[in-house]
Amino acid sequence: MAETAQLSAMEPLEWEICWEARNPDRNIARSYRLTLSCDVFGWFTVERYWGRIGSRGRSMTAAFDCYHDAQAYCAKIIRKRSHARPRLGTCYKRL
Repeated sequence: MAETAQLSAMEPLEWEICWEARNPDRNIARSYRLTLSCDVFGWFTVERYWGRIGSRGRSMTAAFDCYHDAQAYCAKIIRKRSHARPRLGTCYKRL
């Protein structure tokens, strides 16, 4: 995902990223999914799904009228997932 202000013609407008964090010694089994898509009204939606692997989990949706705002929101979430080790004792691995 590019973090530049200009949108490249080759950059996909819709994508999905999935992560898992597992540590049996600490009883950690978490999943996280982040999707960015454009709805029929032209809004860019960012959907987040997270929870313990095997459970129903939780979800949250945010809508943006500008792709770059949605992209910046996703970048913030991706940074947080990449720094999970100090909080969880294990890191998320991208699937």
